[in-house]
Amino acid sequence: MNCRRVQEIEQNYLSGELGVEDMRQIEQHLKSCRACAERLEGYQELLGRMFGSLEPVAPPAYLRQNLLAELSTLQPAQTRPWWKRFSPVRLQTGFNLVAAIALVTLLAALWMLNGQIAETNRQQVEVQQLADLTSSPDSRIWTMLQPDVPFDTNAPRARMYVRPKSTFYFVTATNLAPLAAGQTYRVWYESAQTVVHYVGPLRPDGVGQATLKIQDPEGTALAAVRCFVTAELATNPADQPTGQLLLVWQRPGS
Repeated sequence: MNCRRVQEIEQNYLSGELGVEDMRQIEQHLKSCRACAERLEGYQELLGRMFGSLEPVAPPAYLRQNLLAELSTLQPAQTRPWWKRFSPVRLQTGFNLVAAIALVTLLAALWMLNGQIAETNRQQVEVQQLADLTSSPDSRIWTMLQPDVPFDTNAPRARMYVRPKSTFYFVTATNLAPLAAGQTYRVWYESAQTVVHYVGPLRPDGVGQATLKIQDPEGTALAAVRCFVTAELATNPADQPTGQLLLVWQRPGS
């Protein structure tokens, strides 16, 4: 199996929809092709980051307040013989109350479900956008590693995904360690004219993963000859890097 064939079926591979023989061939190819292995590894990192960030959506505060207000208006039942507690009128009233509470509960559940669906749809759009980046033959994936340190799968690293004619690009990172108070991770790239461009901040979660989507309608990031991550003071302006260089990629020959 060659690289082009891997790109054709990689989405099915990531979703587990390939047959046994295709799975065996693609995994054998990944053992010998670092470019394909890094691309799919980065794709899996971003997929995990996106779907791992999906959290339950709470109902609005007014919904709970209205429900409590309605319940507070109900009068407690007086003590009566049990056989008199179930008159047709009381049964109807009780049924109406239960139905009203059930309806409010259902509406709250539907509201939360709609919020979940909207968030899932948004994340699916970003996943599809990343799929377009990784499956295109002209896409570029630049891996930023610690300078002058042997490659280690557990070490911090970041990737920039860039594609011609795309109006945006992605940056992902993994294994980022917490910074000292008042510091922040920042991403930069340098163009051929040695002009440094600020990409944006990286805000890692509890396990050190972060993603960043950058609008780039002019496609200026394609001209990058170097991209890197630094640790900066959060109070410093984001015009030039002044902090410690942590991760870097440089175009060969530049």
